Amino acid sequence: MANIRILSREDVIRVTEMQPIIDCVEEVYRQKSDGQTVVWPTTFYEFDPGHADMDIKSGYFP
Repeated sequence: MANIRILSREDVIRVTEMQPIIDCVEEVYRQKSDGQTVVWPTTFYEFDPGHADMDIKSGYFP
């Protein structure tokens, strides 16, 4: 059986540096716009219509 650890907001903030994450996401979108990636259809789920949803964008660099 797997152990599951639930992280609090404070846990995530303590171990996360936002600027490197922002830089990485910007670079991936730049490469996507330059046609350097293969992107599959977006997975979308609406938890609470009009208030809470989730998009998962998957793909790869050929």
